[in-house]
Amino acid sequence: MSSTRSRIWLACVVTLIIGASSSSSVSLPGVIGIDKLGHFALFGLLATHLHLSGLCGRRLWVALLVCSGFGLLDELHQSFTPGRSVDLLDWVADSSGAALALVLHAHWAPYRRLLEFRLL
Repeated sequence: MSSTRSRIWLACVVTLIIGASSSSSVSLPGVIGIDKLGHFALFGLLATHLHLSGLCGRRLWVALLVCSGFGLLDELHQSFTPGRSVDLLDWVADSSGAALALVLHAHWAPYRRLLEFRLL
């Protein structure tokens, strides 16, 4: 993936996260815990992208630390947003989603092929 395209995708994902955490309310289906699944999946994709793009180097733990730190900052950001609150379980979902995605990408070929499939 080109460096410019990689940075554009990264900016899109980060903007989505910040935009969602800046809203005073987020529209979700009435399913308990569905927001944790969203945190898990989105931060997993973010971590994998950071690792694949080389923006955090090629070490898995660096991408994990960056994603985990960003998740913590996202929760702190929410504490300043009216109608939102800090939920440490969201941060746990962020960090565990990032960790699992990185491990799957490193050791499970079907996941790697799925994420590295070129659409364009």
